[in-house]
Amino acid sequence: MVVNSSKDPQNKGMTPRKEIDQEMVSWAKKNLKNTPGNENYEKMVSGVPYNPYDPDLMFRALATSEKVREFNTIASESRTFESNHAAYIKKVEILKDTFGQTKDIVWLTAPFSVDFGFNISVGEHFYANFNVCFLDSAPIIFGDEVIVGPNTTFVTATHPISPEKRARRIVYALPIKVGNNVWIGANVTVLPGVTIGDGSTIAAGAVVREDVPPRTVVGGVPARILKHIPEEDPDEAEGEELEFLLPVEMNVNTANQKV
Repeated sequence: MVVNSSKDPQNKGMTPRKEIDQEMVSWAKKNLKNTPGNENYEKMVSGVPYNPYDPDLMFRALATSEKVREFNTIASESRTFESNHAAYIKKVEILKDTFGQTKDIVWLTAPFSVDFGFNISVGEHFYANFNVCFLDSAPIIFGDEVIVGPNTTFVTATHPISPEKRARRIVYALPIKVGNNVWIGANVTVLPGVTIGDGSTIAAGAVVREDVPPRTVVGGVPARILKHIPEEDPDEAEGEELEFLLPVEMNVNTANQKV
């Protein structure tokens, strides 16, 4: 799916849309679960100014915060493998209930934070390290094989730079899309409306405000292209290919062999 954003050529920033993005609304209805589905939500995912104080929206944010709080505080009852296994299973259940769309294998290291959860879509083999923050007023869409470093923030909500407009409580949001096989380093901030191409790497500490081309390394504040990544023959790649194995996949009887 191609995510379109409205960019102001004068300041390379973001400007709100004036009309509902029917393509994005249709995608959200088809792929994301537990979304509000009302007119305010359609504005919210379209980049049109919306009401962040909508009672239904605030209730859903509160419900999500309770789920995330439970995830972040779950601990195994003992140090046995069985107890750890049960804790992991419970956490994965919470993630799949919180996010709008998940594949079979997804994992986050606690703690993490999120606004709503229902606007997050993660692909297969998604992993995020601790203290990742998702401000998902608009969809945040991850492809397969994405790795996210600690203390990284994805921001979709934004405000006008005009203080007079901000005083009127104007807020809008623009989607973030992350392609397949992307590595996002520690302490990265991804700003509204950004698309990160397949196979790219975001260096630690980067502030990403522009789209990232596929197979590039970007870094800095603001992020810029540091190098292009050449294609590599999979048969000539160094190192052994390891299985992506989560604790929830482990068989208790073979734990000693797989841990």
